[in-house]
Amino acid sequence: MALYKINSLYYPGSGMDFSTIGYYTENSSIKTFYYCDYLNDQLRPQSILDELRRQLPNYKINQIADIKPSYFNKSSWDEFWCEESDGQTFSGRKENSFIALYRLEAFDKIWELYYFGTEAIETYRVLLENKIKIDLVVTQDHGLGCLWTTFCKGSYLEAIARVNKDMPQYLLVGTDHHAWDGYKKISDAFGVFGVHEHQRIMYELESRSVDFFEFKEKYEWLYRRDNHSNSPLNKDEKKLIKHKNKMIETHLDFLIKIGDTDQGFVGNNSYEWAKDILPNENFDLYLNRRFDRYELFDYCQDSKNSDLNVTMAILSWGGMRRNNARLLFNDLEFVLKIANDLRKGTYKSRHEAFSMFQEYKIKKLINGIGIGFFTKLICFLAPELNGYIMDQWVSKSINLLTGKSIVNISNNVWVDDKKNTADTYELFCAQIDHLATLLKCSGYEAEKRIFSVGNGRGIWRNYLIQNYKK
Repeated sequence: MALYKINSLYYPGSGMDFSTIGYYTENSSIKTFYYCDYLNDQLRPQSILDELRRQLPNYKINQIADIKPSYFNKSSWDEFWCEESDGQTFSGRKENSFIALYRLEAFDKIWELYYFGTEAIETYRVLLENKIKIDLVVTQDHGLGCLWTTFCKGSYLEAIARVNKDMPQYLLVGTDHHAWDGYKKISDAFGVFGVHEHQRIMYELESRSVDFFEFKEKYEWLYRRDNHSNSPLNKDEKKLIKHKNKMIETHLDFLIKIGDTDQGFVGNNSYEWAKDILPNENFDLYLNRRFDRYELFDYCQDSKNSDLNVTMAILSWGGMRRNNARLLFNDLEFVLKIANDLRKGTYKSRHEAFSMFQEYKIKKLINGIGIGFFTKLICFLAPELNGYIMDQWVSKSINLLTGKSIVNISNNVWVDDKKNTADTYELFCAQIDHLATLLKCSGYEAEKRIFSVGNGRGIWRNYLIQNYKK
């Protein structure tokens, strides 16, 4: 079995399944376990300690602390129970809440177990709010019929992870249960876990592209107070969800009928363009071509290709004006830092990457590049973020399809650098994720279809020009 590189695990509805601890202490680099179960009439700190010692006899185990809510920046136990719960189950009560910290030692290693006698949905949100990175979540369906009966696909647990933009890298899923969307199976069924002796399967995050609105609406239902102090939704997101309509059927039907289209080769000969911008640099001779979109993705994902070469390939493919490119590359070192940060995964979300761009623009650290081209860098250099190109054609398409001015476009041409924020970009990308589910394709394919083809050759582009109102 693989040695998984994980630091932390969250196990909602864990009961006293400590076989999971035994497995991951031996088969991963894990350091911290977070267990949670609201059956706190039965599950008490001492009974948990006794069972830990029984199931893991080769481990030295001690309870080292009783944790108070303030440790996780909360003022009361109420904040560890979802408001949709009345704080009482058939074998657990809010007033019996506890957090016990245990220390485990074996094989010359030390681990910590935080056991929460609280409600697992809200507790997960508390952990994420405290910037605790959860690498693996254990999910399975429960048949007890009290409050939450699933943590699997489409659950409120998944909604919290998606809305907080903090997806675990791995899931451990009970056999015959369904993993969250965007996860691929990476193991066969293995082990014997829990009182029911389930086998489980490991899944790994493959794509963050899902129907944004499905999870936003689920989250809004779960936290439906108008001014929920801890909601990560901003005012624009709440307004958009509240007044959400289906995409305008006339435009959507036309797009669906077109189907997939070949965008073909786009932009300039990359080598000639690059030498014109930086004549004294040595460039990869492979750039002596016009790229199509798929070739460009492949070229940028090859770590053997330098940050300079991939940046030139993207900007020339996009047709950046050469005077703007020269202005941008006045600080070549800083441009290459941006490219490297995107490629090495410095930014954990498209929102964060776009926010960085805005900060650089405000501080005047970069010149000659606007939103349209910076989002091309996000798209091709950090494709795992599902950050799409927000140029005028894709932006106008989203505005037309939704019937909303999601993206501000100046003079009917430019995506406005000042009026479009990171929240705008998140909403824009979320609409493309939603469109992708309707077109039954990936987010990047959906974005390609609404970008279409220029010079009178693109059916959707011509339709957009005819129907888009300034």
